[in-house]
Amino acid sequence: MQPQLYIGAEKLDLFPDESINYNQSVQSLKDLTKVFTDFTKSFKIPANDTNNAIFKHYYQNQIDNGFDARIKTNARIDINGVTFKKGKLQLNSVGLKSNVPEFYDVEFFGDTIDIKDKIGDDTLRDLDGLSTLDFTYNAANVKSRLETDGDLAFGLASYKRRFLSGSTNLSTETAVNINYNSSFTDGIDWKELKPFIKCSSILSAIESQPGYGLQFSRDFFGRAEFDRLYMSISSGTSNEDAPFREKLVQTLPISLYPIVFVSLFGNRTAVSARVKMYFRIVPVEQNIPYRLVWSINGEVKRVSETLTGEYAYLFRSDLLDLDDYDLQYSVQAEGDLNFEVNCEQTVTYFSSDGLFANQPIVQTTVFDSIAAPDFNVQSQISNMKVLDWFSAMLKAFNLVIVPQPDGVLYVNDLNSWYRDGAILDVSEYVDIEELKVSRGELFNEIVLGYEDTEQILAKQYQSQFGKQFGAEDITIENISLDKKLEVKLPFENPQFERINDTYVQYAYVVDTEQEPYENKPFLTYLQKSFLGSGDLRLGFNTESTYQPLTSVNVLSHSLLLLAGFSCQFGAEFSEFNGRLMDDNLYSRFYSDYFNDLFNKKRRKYNLSAEFTPTILAKLEMNDRLIIKGERYVIDNIETNIITGKTSLVLLNDLFTTLEGSETSSRISQKKGTFFDKGSFYYTGNAKVAQAFTENSFITITSQPPLVSFDLDVNKTGEDRVGVIQIQDGLSDPSFIILQLSENVLLFDSNIITFDNNKITF
Repeated sequence: MQPQLYIGAEKLDLFPDESINYNQSVQSLKDLTKVFTDFTKSFKIPANDTNNAIFKHYYQNQIDNGFDARIKTNARIDINGVTFKKGKLQLNSVGLKSNVPEFYDVEFFGDTIDIKDKIGDDTLRDLDGLSTLDFTYNAANVKSRLETDGDLAFGLASYKRRFLSGSTNLSTETAVNINYNSSFTDGIDWKELKPFIKCSSILSAIESQPGYGLQFSRDFFGRAEFDRLYMSISSGTSNEDAPFREKLVQTLPISLYPIVFVSLFGNRTAVSARVKMYFRIVPVEQNIPYRLVWSINGEVKRVSETLTGEYAYLFRSDLLDLDDYDLQYSVQAEGDLNFEVNCEQTVTYFSSDGLFANQPIVQTTVFDSIAAPDFNVQSQISNMKVLDWFSAMLKAFNLVIVPQPDGVLYVNDLNSWYRDGAILDVSEYVDIEELKVSRGELFNEIVLGYEDTEQILAKQYQSQFGKQFGAEDITIENISLDKKLEVKLPFENPQFERINDTYVQYAYVVDTEQEPYENKPFLTYLQKSFLGSGDLRLGFNTESTYQPLTSVNVLSHSLLLLAGFSCQFGAEFSEFNGRLMDDNLYSRFYSDYFNDLFNKKRRKYNLSAEFTPTILAKLEMNDRLIIKGERYVIDNIETNIITGKTSLVLLNDLFTTLEGSETSSRISQKKGTFFDKGSFYYTGNAKVAQAFTENSFITITSQPPLVSFDLDVNKTGEDRVGVIQIQDGLSDPSFIILQLSENVLLFDSNIITFDNNKITF
């Protein structure tokens, strides 16, 4: 074995007898997000002229623009000229003897270590790409996004009032009848709704973020389970009112100084002052809510209540020291607003004994306008760390990440990734004379769940059943170890509520006192529900109108409101129709993994092998190895890339989803010579499977997964049977081809002559 180590295009020299052990691990059972933690143990390379030049004599700290050991450097390991691994090299230290450098101590890491390094401590609010989803915040735009399921949409979630439906008008601080009735005056207030963002849009923003350089495959992220998933934006205590856009109207500089004024008790010198500002605002648009904001030196001192129409307002400061100040006032408005402001400013000076004198009034009049506010996604989205959000997606769907040569990170769920692996018979390279067989990793409890929630329905559920709504808590009896595996997503999981006799389901996100609380983000699917007409319509309030909705985005844990995959861990009964949601995160992405983990037939094998450079270069962690007729999956590989000696940790292959076709099947029974071609779809391990036949009348024209074939015309006058064999290293299924015969008339030439016009058979 002749390994080569490169930093960029520069080749480093190696010690001929130094061990370089490269470790590859599929998955850490204690943290399911730690996938493919490829690394070498630290090893030494000589501090010769070549390496000193590459590391720029790192041992000399006075060198300007020297090698930066604080960061990992792009690197590559080749074996016999064949690329083995790409990743990062980290310089740990330099060994010197008698002040002369002897060696550099380095480590090599696989590519996926980059994700954490590149994202760092950024939060979702740092993702610049989210700004493309900003929109002008008004009733029309909220209504449009309530009726369509785009990248940023509104769904039926109430953070203050309970939504009810009936024939009686009801509108209080805590409940509202949202059923549309022309005689009603209240319904869903556009300002009380909060938006939802597609998780795929967050992923795209991560990919487009400057400096990250990350690109993820859509093997899993393109699937409906993720692509149609939304995350809530804003909480019950944030942005309770509609967002106001603020416009600085005027800045009035003022200098307060120790004037001398005359009083009944003689001359007095001012030591402090108070400023009064009297405003009269006359808006053109009488129905647009607005507020007046008064600041001194940029610090907000007074804010008016929310106003509409013409209004007069008086602001008065506390006592001020004698100094220079900037007096500012702003207008905040919910929508487009044109207005006139008349301002009267008065200063009152005070002496040390409390006597005072008023200065003359200063009057100003300003005409101004303000545009409708934008809904800014970055300021409203959770301040969750990007890495925590991304790790949550890995945890929820049990995903693996594998770097590809083109720089794209392949992402898929664990079972799909294993199905994509090859099957390799490595019996001749493995030493089975000495091996260790053990039971493998075990836990006596598995908890898959969420952050705690204060939501009223989920809280009541937990009190009644002793578990989180949507969580999965599995206790394994008679396990000798007291070890717990916990996967917790940084989201809460509220329970939804269906409004009686309607197709409407919504989230009532308040606490047990029916008060708003600082809720965490939650995941949901948005289902567009067509409400029809009559009693099924919902009432919707804009700034000035009460109108019906005929379609709306309703919330659902399931991909489909009536059925389908549910994005929560545990099997719960649907809030909409009572159906058991047993196709969920656990059943689809975890059950096989844990069933095999706790299967009494599960064994872990420690053994050794000596692989060739070719096998080492092409071996992937999702490959299954056949050794003496038995099939294994890889848990850990540690290879000495100098000697080729490899320590293997293998698990016997019990994955139920990895089986090939179990039975042979008669795939066609068409009569006569017209049956001259056909095809079938092979559902096993298509990546390595090969189709072949020993029947001369069958010609295979395409290989798995879609196997197509041509048949010669059947001139035998008899039925005939052929076999297409699939060699996949699993069950090696056979597919039987039956070509039936009809009575066939054969002629020995192309000319047929009869002695009359009648032909009888």
